[in-house]
Amino acid sequence: MSADELSRLIDELKDVFVTDSRARAIAATPYLQPPPEAVKIHDCEKQGNKPAELSWTLSSSPNASFLGKPVKNSLVIHFTYPTQPDSGESDISWKSVAICKMYHLFYSTVNGKQLLRALADFPMGTYIDPEEMELSSEFRPPSIKQIEVTFEQTFVPNTDPNHGTSGETDAGEECIVPKERHTVWIRTQRDNPEAPGGLIWPGSSCEKNIKFFHRKGESRMAVLLFHELLHIWFVHRFGYLPAMSCMSGHGTDMLSCSYFDLVQIRDSGSNKLEDTYPLFDWLLKFFDEINTKEAKFEKYRNILK
Repeated sequence: MSADELSRLIDELKDVFVTDSRARAIAATPYLQPPPEAVKIHDCEKQGNKPAELSWTLSSSPNASFLGKPVKNSLVIHFTYPTQPDSGESDISWKSVAICKMYHLFYSTVNGKQLLRALADFPMGTYIDPEEMELSSEFRPPSIKQIEVTFEQTFVPNTDPNHGTSGETDAGEECIVPKERHTVWIRTQRDNPEAPGGLIWPGSSCEKNIKFFHRKGESRMAVLLFHELLHIWFVHRFGYLPAMSCMSGHGTDMLSCSYFDLVQIRDSGSNKLEDTYPLFDWLLKFFDEINTKEAKFEKYRNILK
């Protein structure tokens, strides 16, 4: 056996023993075993330039119905990887890794799964105020059939990809409206080393701000995806109220105290209208969940290395 062959054999044996001892250490301490989502996120780093096809296919709930009629729907959410580098970059493999991590992180969350379920079940959940609307027996809002999520830097029409927004729904259209097919654009995110001290969104001087601590690129993208899908949920749920025409959950002036759209929902008991901020309330829950998830997954990073 040559010196090179002997060296390779020694290295292979080292790998076997290190892997075996690490597996025994994890098995001996069940409370330290990483959750499946953390393992999947870690495995994303191995895919390199061969990204996996990512999509979710969801069927409506067995009990889904609208005005007494059953809802039978199939929703496909498909992810398209970027093919173009940012300005000054030559390698885009980091983007496919970040998107893969975001995909598994999002689906590991309670609020993320609840939102996907609500989207698949439409028109169940569409809010109709009988005091304001006269409905014909033929009235039936559309189910959502497809949502295409793209990360191409040049997707958003008339938008410089190096400035401004990091996410957009149905770009180029005047309003987001209930329909069978939607598009979502998200800018691929890197880790943000400044975030551990806490950041504020949207940053207004009013009480409706969300403080967050997550900093990983996949966490930032999961929040962006939830935010954009929440716009679709909002218009399908409340878009038939006369007062909510062309509203998607928030306005354009981020520093305004009225940034988030107020929705008045009639209480079934008192028949009074109650003020709610649906997009803010659900987004706040998801921010909190992502903060917790990232902190938890970081504990397992050394185990998986």
